[in-house]
Amino acid sequence: MATANQDRGLLLGLGAYVSWGLFPAFFPLLKPAGAFEVLAHRIVWTVLLMFVVLAVGRRLGDLRRLSARTWGLLVCASALISLNWGVYIYAVNNGHVVDAALGYFINPLVSVALGVAVFGERLTRAQGAALVIAVAAVIVLAVQAGQVPVIGLGVALSFGVYGAVKKVVRADPRVSVGVEAGLAAPFAVAYLVVLALAGQSTVPALGPGHTALLMLCGPVTAIPLLMFAGAAQRLPLVTMGLLQYLTPALQMAWGVFVGHEPMPTGGGTCEGPCRDLVVDPQPDSALARENIEIRKAGVVRIPLRVRVCVRDSLREHKIRLVGLDPTGELPVPDVR
Repeated sequence: MATANQDRGLLLGLGAYVSWGLFPAFFPLLKPAGAFEVLAHRIVWTVLLMFVVLAVGRRLGDLRRLSARTWGLLVCASALISLNWGVYIYAVNNGHVVDAALGYFINPLVSVALGVAVFGERLTRAQGAALVIAVAAVIVLAVQAGQVPVIGLGVALSFGVYGAVKKVVRADPRVSVGVEAGLAAPFAVAYLVVLALAGQSTVPALGPGHTALLMLCGPVTAIPLLMFAGAAQRLPLVTMGLLQYLTPALQMAWGVFVGHEPMPTGGGTCEGPCRDLVVDPQPDSALARENIEIRKAGVVRIPLRVRVCVRDSLREHKIRLVGLDPTGELPVPDVR
């Protein structure tokens, strides 16, 4: 029975993490809705969906039977998952899918640490070896990024602690997810009302198609959370943490191969003779921000990390840099 229960938990965990890994394919479809508008719609449509699910399943009565401790845990869970959603949606809609994926690479380390320190779980040798490799990889990625991974840490810590809270919640997953969304719903509704009164809401201004996509936020949000809640009650937190590497791997692949975001690369510099590098149409804006010195005659030395940042910044602001090779990285000689 225990093995069957764990197998079911494993399948639920796989379903949740694969679903989250495919999120970058969905949320950009909601533009130009901002991160907080999308977050508010996620909460509103999730709570409406879960109300229907609880009503059909005749589980609304469970809400009255929840203990004070369980309500307190669900309040914490609601705050943590709302924070996680907000940071993640901001990252995806502002070209930081790779940063968000780094957070989900860090998150399993948080989960494993909580599993060992709080719940007294033990690592097998294989899990320990995998963890060492993961720690090394995360350190390398963080160092190569050249800055504190604020988005990544926000994603990792919020969801890592959320997973620990969900592990100790003694309630049906449908009830717990519904309560989490319900607790955040008043704030979400208030935000949407203010947005509409200010004339900044994208609903219904952008038509029924956009509205339908925002309504889909309900099932897109709720289904993975239900699977995660079921898995958290059946599996050790250490196992949940290691399974989660599916999510950042899929998100990282999407960001690099579909979104064409730069992967963090190694250090070093690039040298190359060039003449009259021309930035068109605004020569000072992007280059001034990146503090790159361009000499009209001689050699330009651009640190590899900075080079990637500049390329991304230029792409974002639709500025054409004449004098780079087709990859947008290396200076080339004799450019007018």
